[in-house]
Amino acid sequence: MQVIRDRPSPTLGYAISQPMWVAGADRERHRVDSWSLRGFKLATWADAAMGARLAVDIYLEFQGYEIGTQVQVEVVGSGEFDFVELSDRTRELMEQLATDIVHGRITSVADSLLRLDTPEEPISLKPDAPTATSSRRVLLRPLVMSTLYIALGLVVFGYVGVLLHATFVKLEVQTAVVTRPVEVLAMPVDGRLTAVRAAAGERLRAGELIAVIRDPELDAQIDAHRIALTSARAAVQRLLETIEIERARLQEYRLINRTDARMAEAELEALHEDRTRAAQNLDRVERLWEKGHATAAALDDARAEEALALSRLTAARLMVERTRALRDVSDTRHHNGNEFVLDLDLLGVELAAAQQDEEVAAARLAVLLERKADLAMTAPFDARVLEVRHAPNTPLLRGTSVITLERDVSPVIEAFLSQEEVVQIGLGDQATVFLPSLDRRLDATVVQVDRTSSFVDEQDSQYTWRGPEDRSAKVVLVVNEPSLISGLPAIVLFNRRGTNVVTEDLTERLGVTGDDV
Repeated sequence: MQVIRDRPSPTLGYAISQPMWVAGADRERHRVDSWSLRGFKLATWADAAMGARLAVDIYLEFQGYEIGTQVQVEVVGSGEFDFVELSDRTRELMEQLATDIVHGRITSVADSLLRLDTPEEPISLKPDAPTATSSRRVLLRPLVMSTLYIALGLVVFGYVGVLLHATFVKLEVQTAVVTRPVEVLAMPVDGRLTAVRAAAGERLRAGELIAVIRDPELDAQIDAHRIALTSARAAVQRLLETIEIERARLQEYRLINRTDARMAEAELEALHEDRTRAAQNLDRVERLWEKGHATAAALDDARAEEALALSRLTAARLMVERTRALRDVSDTRHHNGNEFVLDLDLLGVELAAAQQDEEVAAARLAVLLERKADLAMTAPFDARVLEVRHAPNTPLLRGTSVITLERDVSPVIEAFLSQEEVVQIGLGDQATVFLPSLDRRLDATVVQVDRTSSFVDEQDSQYTWRGPEDRSAKVVLVVNEPSLISGLPAIVLFNRRGTNVVTEDLTERLGVTGDDV
C-alpha cells in the first residue's frame, strides 16, 4: 500500500462571495452567500435537517457560459453545507476558479465570472526556442496518436464483429408480443342481451354466467307449449275425476245387477214350477183323452199351456245366464239392457292417451327450456374479460361477436417472421426474450413453427404464399413467467440455423472423401 500526502492547500479555506447558484429537488435556483472548496453557505436553507445529505446542482457563469454539475452535500450547520464527494474534474475546475478569483485573474461582472485579458508583460512575436519540455511533447504525440488509433481500430473491429455475429449467428426479431389464447363468444341466435354480468378486466371461472340472451321466437314457442301442457294436464285430471265418478256409479249398478240376478233366479224357479205343472196337466189330459173322457179342445189347451210354460222357462233361463254374464264384467262395465252405458276399460284407454299427450307436451317444453338455457352465455374456461362489445338490451343478429375472453393460462411469446427468416428457426431451439417495457430478459424455448397457417385457401385446399418480406410466419415460444401481461412488446434473439443445403452437401461429401483416403 502506498500513502500519498498532499501539501495543505490554502484555497480550501478561502470563502468566496463571487456568484454561484444552487438548485435542489424543486429545481429552483438560489444564490449562495459564499462558497469554497469545502462547501457553501445559504441562509435560505437554514431549516435543513442537521446531518442530512442532499443531491444538489451547482452553477457558475463563466465567460457567458454556464458551468453546472451535480454534487452530494451534507448539512453541517444552520445554512452551512459541506461537499461530501467531488469528482476530479469538478474539484479541479472549482480549484482553478478559486485560485484565479483570489489572485485577481477572474472577476465578477453582472453576476458572471470574466477572465481579465490584460497581459502583465508584452507578448513576443518570435517563436519560442525549443526546450526539453517541447521535445518531450514532440516524442509523446506520436505515441498518444498511435494509442488513439489503435483504440479506435479495436472499437471499429469490435463493432464489426458484433454486426457479423448478429447477422450470421443471431437473428433479432422485434415483431413479437406476449399473448395468451383468445376466444370470441358470439350470439347463437337472433335476440337481445338482457343481462351482461362481466366487465373488461374481470376474471371469470369456468361455467360462470356472463350474459343472458332473449330469443322472442323461442319465448313464444315456450309459452305455446306451456299452454299445451296445461291443457293436457287438465284433460288428464278431468278423466281421473270422470273415472272416480263412474266407479262410484258402477258400485250402484253392481248392486242393482245383483238384485236383478236374484229376481231372475226366483222367477226361473217359479216358471220351472209352472212348466212342471203344465207338463203334468198335459199328461193327465192326454190319458183322459185316450180313455175318451176329455175333448180334443181340452187337449189342445193343455198342450198350449205346457208350450207357453216351457218358453217362459227358457226365457227365464236366458235372462239368468245374461245376468250372470253381466255380473262377471260388472267390475268395469254396466249394461242397461240395450247397450253398455259405462265402460271403465275405455275410460282407462282414454286416460292413458291423455297421459301420453301430457308426457309429450312436457318433453317438448323441456327441450325448449334446455334450448333457452343454452342461450345463457357462460364462460367456457377460466378466463379474463378483454372486451365487452355491446350494451345490455341491444338487438343482435346471430353470429355477432359479444365478448372477448383471454384464457387464464401461462403466456407465450408469438414472434412474426418473414419467409426467409422462419426457415432458420427449429423446434426446441433456445432463445432470449427481451421485454423493453419491463427491462427484463427471459429464456424461452421454441415450441411451434408455423409458416403459413394464416393463409390457407379453404376453397382450393392449398396454401397461398406471400412475399418473402411479409411477416406471414409465426413462431411460438414458451417462457416460465406466468405473471406476464398479455400485449407486452417483446424482442426475441434466435440462434440462426444453417440453411445452405449446397454448402452442407459439399462439406459432407468432402468429409466422406477424406475418410476414404
